Amino acid sequence: MTDQKPIAALGDVTFAYPGGVAVLRDFSWEMSDGESWAIIGPSGCGKTTLLYILAGLRLPDSGDVTIAGEPISGPRRDIGLILQDHGLLPWETAVNNVGMGLRLRGSPGREWRSEAQSWLDRLGLGDYSKRFPGQLSGGQKQRVAIARTLAVAPTLLLMDEPFSALDALTRESLQLLALELGIARGRSAVLITHDINEAVMLGNKILIMGAGPDDPATIIDNPGAGRDGFIGSDDFRELASNVRSRLNTNPEAAASR
Repeated sequence: MTDQKPIAALGDVTFAYPGGVAVLRDFSWEMSDGESWAIIGPSGCGKTTLLYILAGLRLPDSGDVTIAGEPISGPRRDIGLILQDHGLLPWETAVNNVGMGLRLRGSPGREWRSEAQSWLDRLGLGDYSKRFPGQLSGGQKQRVAIARTLAVAPTLLLMDEPFSALDALTRESLQLLALELGIARGRSAVLITHDINEAVMLGNKILIMGAGPDDPATIIDNPGAGRDGFIGSDDFRELASNVRSRLNTNPEAAASR
């Protein structure tokens, strides 16, 4: 039996923004390769800060952060980050936006264009490759952002509420797309969300953060995530109810938008 290092780990991490109180204090957590984590909790509890620390965009005041067993001291090429606001370059076409990471890594023009077009085809945007972001809907822009991130084959995929700004139908279609792309089915991923149903749909482990740095976090195993027939089943509803009760929120306010 091999001693496999976690794909991501935080040990006794403390972080505070300048002039503010600690957002995280002595926080420890780890995930294994192939796990999909959904992180949920009240606003201001440190969810996005935790994600940015994993991405190397924020460094802790104290504690250890490792990715694949290596200390992290800044952004890494093997970490993919999908944001709510897409982060697309408005002056570049869809295919150029998707291929941006490959271009920065020195991939020859023919190769990165072929790979970028392949991802656009896979995500149903093959006919939109020459359009600019301003010519795309919100859901199409998010698909381009997803394609751009996955095109570089990240070891760890980080998502900061990637579907929250979309209308209900578009959000649902992209959640299902996420399942098709392997999230909750063996791809190492961390999803920040306010949506209870989304957390249960996409996280085979769910981390419920407390309201403050001194409130303990709770971990719920969710082996049904990604399984055919799980969405809408009694097991799905029971787990969603469990998450809602642990969040200690009003059911109407906590229900998925």
